[in-house]
Amino acid sequence: MVNCSRDRAQKKAEALMKELEQKQKAPMVPFVDKEIMELEAKVKENPSDLNSLNVLLSKYFEKQFESESACKAREQFIIWLIQNHPNFEIPADIVWIQDREAYNQAKNLFLKQVEDHKKNPRILFNAATFLLFDPEIKEKLLREGQGLEPKNYEWSYELGQLYYNNMIRDAERSLEDKAKAANMALQEYERCLGFNIGTDTRLYILVYAAKSAIEAENIEKAQAYAVEIWNKAAIFKDNPSYEFAYHQSSQVLGRVVLRRYRRDDFAKADYLKTSKEFLINSVKNLSSSNKTDFMPGMALAKELLEIGERDIVINYLELCANVWKGDDVVKNKIKEWLEAVKNGKIPDFGSYLY
Repeated sequence: MVNCSRDRAQKKAEALMKELEQKQKAPMVPFVDKEIMELEAKVKENPSDLNSLNVLLSKYFEKQFESESACKAREQFIIWLIQNHPNFEIPADIVWIQDREAYNQAKNLFLKQVEDHKKNPRILFNAATFLLFDPEIKEKLLREGQGLEPKNYEWSYELGQLYYNNMIRDAERSLEDKAKAANMALQEYERCLGFNIGTDTRLYILVYAAKSAIEAENIEKAQAYAVEIWNKAAIFKDNPSYEFAYHQSSQVLGRVVLRRYRRDDFAKADYLKTSKEFLINSVKNLSSSNKTDFMPGMALAKELLEIGERDIVINYLELCANVWKGDDVVKNKIKEWLEAVKNGKIPDFGSYLY
């Protein structure tokens, strides 16, 4: 099943990796952790023990940010896992490797495993989801997986994520290229929605379908998918991802209304007012004041700043500062943005635009 915190975990991990790089000036000391060493020995003896494997990788994931030696130990275990048991069934977001040398070693091992097990969809899926730095190879493997398992929505979901991430990561892309990537992502998400998928999964994919549609300037589809999230609140409201979906769908609807404000000559004041209401409501109705499971969206805020609506964005950022006050990374970003907006500037919101 898809994991709504995967992208956030990866982005936060990348930020922590940068911090770790600053600490690596001192000589590396051997990594010693009795619990992890015992778990690793247990897993190597019995790799089918998925519970121990998940616990081990989760602990390694946490420890890697504390020292270079812990990071290296984790990388070496993942390489061992790929070499000896490439058909593991664990979340991809705790198996990735940031260091390019270790990543390339792991990549080559995975590609050999794929070559040796051409008809094994699990190995193909693990390899594809691991390849963060090789989008063309990743796409090829995912397409092969689609062919092997045409009724498995996960291949389409991963392709959607690939195209969506390609769209947002390439700053040099033209608007036309970005729209093309957004349309490709939308097609894959729509393919997912055509399967008999669970309510939790449908909620998450609806969010990305709506976001892809608005980036592709398909405002009718963007509105339809965002409204479905709102209309089915009674079904979705107990879902742990509902607040994420509510926040994002409100942002999409605000952007839809803003496009009508720009396009139509009538009711402009009403369109603008409604767009601003969507911005505030996207955060005002969130229940937590210590949120860490997703990041605040800034695309609608940026678009409102571009037409001079500074006060409403300041209000929004102040509300965000309260909701995300327990997340130091987000809190510091919001502080920077508030200062910039108050000084009449439009901040660089980076990945928070998506």
